[in-house]
Amino acid sequence: MTAPLPLLQFTNEILEAKNTFKTITIRWERGSKMPTIRDKWKILPDGRIEATYTHDELAQCLRVFELVDFSSSQAINASPKPNQEKV
Repeated sequence: MTAPLPLLQFTNEILEAKNTFKTITIRWERGSKMPTIRDKWKILPDGRIEATYTHDELAQCLRVFELVDFSSSQAINASPKPNQEKV
């Protein structure tokens, strides 16, 4: 088994391979905050997230992932709950 690539190196290599795949299935580690596409992901018994993307979907999810600061609780809870007004 090979050692996992750092996320940035891995995703750059995948995105450069645009014409080599129609879809790609990736297993993200347990607790990953990587965005997924509705109805195209599942949680595996070991807690990893298995998600399938087209090239464009993966590129968009990576852009979103880079824009969100997950160290801030405000980033995760940025949208109001139902029946709550925006402040």
